[in-house]
Amino acid sequence: MQIVIIGKRGDFRSVTISRFWGYCAGILSASIVVGFVAMGVSVSNHDVIDGQIIDSWHSEINTQRADLNDLQQQAIDKNGALAQQLSKMQGRLWRVEALAAHMRDASGLQADEFDFEQPIAQGGPLAEEAQEFAWVDLQTQLNQLALQLGRREKELTILDEVMVERQRIQDAKLSGRPIVKGWLSSAYGKRIDPITGQPAWHAGIDFAGRQGSDVIAVASGVVVFADRRDGYGNMVEIHHGNGISSRYGHHDKLLVKAGQIVKKGDVIGLMGNSGRSTGPHVHFEVLRNGKNIDPTRFVSDVAGGR
Repeated sequence: MQIVIIGKRGDFRSVTISRFWGYCAGILSASIVVGFVAMGVSVSNHDVIDGQIIDSWHSEINTQRADLNDLQQQAIDKNGALAQQLSKMQGRLWRVEALAAHMRDASGLQADEFDFEQPIAQGGPLAEEAQEFAWVDLQTQLNQLALQLGRREKELTILDEVMVERQRIQDAKLSGRPIVKGWLSSAYGKRIDPITGQPAWHAGIDFAGRQGSDVIAVASGVVVFADRRDGYGNMVEIHHGNGISSRYGHHDKLLVKAGQIVKKGDVIGLMGNSGRSTGPHVHFEVLRNGKNIDPTRFVSDVAGGR
């Protein structure tokens, strides 16, 4: 077997080798080629496996990212619902506190004993280690608290309406004197007329005092007359309901007008000497269905007067 060898300068020469070594060289060449081919197949298979693993990881990551986004959205939705529920409960709590404060003031309770602006005094040893509320437990507690708050709000509203009505009835009830300062100068009934000196019927009670001092309403009601009338001078008449009216005469100045609503204790005029009078005083009358009645018992309803 001859092998042609080409030199660097392009010359060539032939070498004769035996058949055995020719076979060896052929086998060696074939083995090298097969080895390279096998390496190529092995690398190719390795790349395919790595690509499949990476694709699987990408898919898993995308799935987890979607789950995370879903959980985040659920948390946002729950927080929004919780915030809205707490806002409504806070509004109800403010209303309950306002109603309670109004009822406290109306009932005359001590402010330092029933101060709704201060936190509730609570305490005690910790029986067991504190635990965080699960979301379901927290939502259940909030729902129960909202129901209780709603019931208390309705109860307080009804109770407040009852108290307001009772206060209205109480304010419309005649009691006390029509002056802040002064003294009783003439009683109800038969007396000697201060101008004529003859026996006469006195249909009211006179309270003397300082010129210009306050004259007040003895009950809440509607002013039905506020002007000058013969004998009374400047007079105010107030209707209190149920056929009951009160009159206040001889004012120096009137401070109310017909049709005006007044409350118990409101100043309706200034004490004067107008009309048939011998000095600064208030002529006070009480009428039931247009007829005069003795106002003494109404004046005496307040212990010690005003």
